[in-house]
Amino acid sequence: MGLDFVERFFKLTLDNVYRFACSVLFIVALAAYAGNSTPLAQLGGVLDYLAIPSGWLASVGEWVAERVTVVGVVATLVLMVALAFAAASDWQSRSGSTALLSIVMLAEVGQGASMFNALIVGLAGLTLVTWLATLVARRSGWDRPEWTGSAWERVANIAMTLILAALYFLSPLGWLISQEPYNSRGSRANPLYVERIERTSPTGAVRLHNRSSVN
Repeated sequence: MGLDFVERFFKLTLDNVYRFACSVLFIVALAAYAGNSTPLAQLGGVLDYLAIPSGWLASVGEWVAERVTVVGVVATLVLMVALAFAAASDWQSRSGSTALLSIVMLAEVGQGASMFNALIVGLAGLTLVTWLATLVARRSGWDRPEWTGSAWERVANIAMTLILAALYFLSPLGWLISQEPYNSRGSRANPLYVERIERTSPTGAVRLHNRSSVN
């Protein structure tokens, strides 16, 4: 009963813990960028301040330093896939949190500036293309192409998804902005989903059982 109370109050599911951790790591990465440091170094300083053992971060940093190219490529690919999901405006997915985690990984291997430059170039290119398409359509007497508005809607969806994911640290393990209702214990979208089913015993009595499922 104690675990059930904690889970219901704090919405302690693997989904929410993942979102919360990605949000905190992103904030740490922003602080590291402002302090001309790396996310792992900044995280180590935070853990030391909280008197939490941080020696294991040295091994993580060494592992990443030996695989900078691989980590950068994987983080870039994951970021592209996450942004594609975020563009679909599926806020209940973990696309925003995964995108933030990819950004943290890119910042750790020193590719954060390149990523932001590529983002600025992409937005500038999209602005130019949509402006030219609208201008040509007006000069030709055509209606404005529908894809121009749709493209910027996708950009807005991505921006909103990333903002909500970044602000998730304001919700202790998700109980303020959780996707889940307060009177439920997980959902089919979460690994800790517990379904209550009825079974009839040989005597005819109805018994309730909890059945867990992993999606």
